[in-house]
Amino acid sequence: MIKDVSYAAYVYPVRENNGTKEFAVLRYPNGYTKYGALGGRLEPGDKDSRDNLRRELIEECGQCAAFLADDAIEIPVHEILDVAPERIKIRNAYKEDHTWFVVKLSKNTNLEFTEPTKPNVKIVWLPITQFLDDKICYTKEKRAYCERYILPVLEQI
Repeated sequence: MIKDVSYAAYVYPVRENNGTKEFAVLRYPNGYTKYGALGGRLEPGDKDSRDNLRRELIEECGQCAAFLADDAIEIPVHEILDVAPERIKIRNAYKEDHTWFVVKLSKNTNLEFTEPTKPNVKIVWLPITQFLDDKICYTKEKRAYCERYILPVLEQI
């Protein structure tokens, strides 16, 4: 049965590297044109969005990344998306409710994507000046949300 809403939690880690503020995203294998954020969908047993994020970070980066969920700043306004008609069955929902987080890491910190089912996915660090790029914010609506709610937090921390 298709749900009305699917919930998910995502995070953008931020660090300073050689004087440049950078944010981390997932880079998918060749041929995929967009980057993704660390995190994923709420699953049974997740108590809330932060718990959801912690579980996803452990799955994607190992137990050593769990602290990121505890230290992350929650963006108070959720991103609500209508699922494209051709993707409703894939996403198993008509709408998606994304809770976003931002977390500041120590200078020059690295993260490694270790989920064994996705061996070709890597974490890459991009300059904050690329945050609103089409490969990150790939729709007009996403770009508007990111510019209004996430980018100011990325720039301030």
